[in-house]
Amino acid sequence: MKKLVVLLALSMLSALASCANGAADKGGVPAPQASNAQTETSEPSPTGTSEPAPADGVSGEAPDLGASVTSYTLENATLGGLTAAADDFTLTLIGENTLSGKLKASGNLTITGDGSLTISSGADDCINANGDITIDGGTLILSTQDDAVHSDAGLTINGGSVNILKSLEGLEAMVVTINGGDTRIAASDDAINASDGGTEEVAAQNPQGGRGGFGGDMVNNPALSVNITGGGVRLYAGTDGIDSNGGIVISGGTVLSFSTAAQTGGEGPIDVYRLNYAFNFR
Repeated sequence: MKKLVVLLALSMLSALASCANGAADKGGVPAPQASNAQTETSEPSPTGTSEPAPADGVSGEAPDLGASVTSYTLENATLGGLTAAADDFTLTLIGENTLSGKLKASGNLTITGDGSLTISSGADDCINANGDITIDGGTLILSTQDDAVHSDAGLTINGGSVNILKSLEGLEAMVVTINGGDTRIAASDDAINASDGGTEEVAAQNPQGGRGGFGGDMVNNPALSVNITGGGVRLYAGTDGIDSNGGIVISGGTVLSFSTAAQTGGEGPIDVYRLNYAFNFR
């Protein structure tokens, strides 16, 4: 009798299993499966591209880009600084960006884009290049105890906005050219200075006439010049609004230059060896 009961029980279990399998085959309720947590694993997102990704680092990081990197994008980035070693380097601005240290280029530097870049560099230059600096776009907001924008060669502003809130000298290069955009400079010394790094010292050592005013005893270097053809320029200087030991040519745009140096015997809004200007009335 006990054997018969056991055989009947096994037979019933077999029949139930057969029914369950049949139901699953016909679209019925499938047998329980493992949960997603047991079967799925997260895949890391792809990283690394052939071109440098837009910088979105945190404060303190200061990327040092090699000579092979000729273009770079700052997009809503906060960095400690940025160094570029390429002979020709282009920086594109997207969104709001901040550097707490210098933007340094070993060669030529071009700044473009429609974003902004705020630099507070302490006792160092905000932007410095061994070659030419060209500003085609973007909004630059600069504060420093040294030069805001310094080039060992030429500095050209074609567009965008350059707002120098604090500086020793605002724009400094052998040749400074402003073709457009909006430029506003506050400087404790010269707002715009055309200099090769040596003529200022020679002039300052001249015992007869100080820095010279409109010609005076200044050293004339024909390679130095400030050229303004367009845009809006507002200068607030502690010494000279525009200082050039070569020439100054103003042929367009709007230029307002203010200096407090005249109150203490300084040169004032313009200090130049040769001045050429043209007025266009419309």
